[in-house]
Amino acid sequence: GTSYACLDTSAFTENGVRYGFVALSLDITGGPSSCCECYEATFLEGPMKDETMIVQAINNGEFGNTPLMDIHVVGAGHGDNNVVAVNE
Repeated sequence: GTSYACLDTSAFTENGVRYGFVALSLDITGGPSSCCECYEATFLEGPMKDETMIVQAINNGEFGNTPLMDIHVVGAGHGDNNVVAVNE
């Protein structure tokens, strides 16, 4: 069926600080209790290299043993937790 991401978990900027919501692999946090915890993430590559974002974990993701963070993007997304179906 059709499903949608909640708009109240859209990334936003306030007073020059970026905020967002993420799914985290358990390897980053060391355990299953990371839901609702906040972290400062630094982008290591791409157009936002060395920029930071304060993120709140809202899902633990299913990344296996890979330390990974998926940023929630409302209406889009590409990665392990896509929210858009690919038409072939």
